[in-house]
Amino acid sequence: MTPSIAWKTILRKHFVTDDKTEGYRKDGSVAVAQFEIEGDDAEAREQRTLRQRVASDVVMRFVEAVG
Repeated sequence: MTPSIAWKTILRKHFVTDDKTEGYRKDGSVAVAQFEIEGDDAEAREQRTLRQRVASDVVMRFVEAVG
């Protein structure tokens, strides 16, 4: 696998929705949200879920844009 393709594969694996898992549930999106938002109350969990969705969406759009 060439380096130019390897990073796309890694991003897809950890952020982008596939036939098995929605992107916001993947470990990359979860890690971003856990790093940025602390706490375990309902509000923090809701904020993390939203952040996971945004992170997944941003990465998906980036990967699509660069082909």
